[in-house]
Amino acid sequence: MEYYKNNCIAYFIPVAFTALAILEKDAFQFSSIDLHSAYKFLQEFFKNDFTPDSLKTPENYVRKNIKAFIDDAILMPHPALADTYNITSSGLRKLNLYSGFLKAYFESYWVALTYFNRYPNNSVKAKDRLKKIQSLGNRMYKRKEIKLHEAVSKVNFQNASDYFIHHGIKGSNDQEKIEFYSEKIQNYMNYLA
Repeated sequence: MEYYKNNCIAYFIPVAFTALAILEKDAFQFSSIDLHSAYKFLQEFFKNDFTPDSLKTPENYVRKNIKAFIDDAILMPHPALADTYNITSSGLRKLNLYSGFLKAYFESYWVALTYFNRYPNNSVKAKDRLKKIQSLGNRMYKRKEIKLHEAVSKVNFQNASDYFIHHGIKGSNDQEKIEFYSEKIQNYMNYLA
């Protein structure tokens, strides 16, 4: 089942990124321009998991998804302000559902970041890192620190590790960067039902 989910989820990721960017605004009215930076961050953050179409910019994805959200009565264009939209009452629930596609990925990245926060730089050999993250993920799931069992995924953990290492996090000595990503992940997870 997981195999089929992974094959089709890529079609929903641009919608999920846009939905989460809207939810992050924490307002019932927003401009599409307000979503671009959040969409770019999410696209970059999950670049190891989902490869975007290189011919489309985040602005293209946001514009296309906003049009689809209007067609589905999730959003309504503001009657007087150009490029401004209002979330409908039923639309808020649907935005939560779409953004929910990302929950397991955020939880996986949270587990990997927790690992890096606990172990000093280079204290664990690279070949043992994934085993330790997997073990930590299982413990966090049993303690209900993460909710989805799908988050305990070796592939997700590898992608998260690669991302954090590439962005200068090699262990607990990198507190400033760990805190930055910790705040980002927690902030986004607060919007995921």
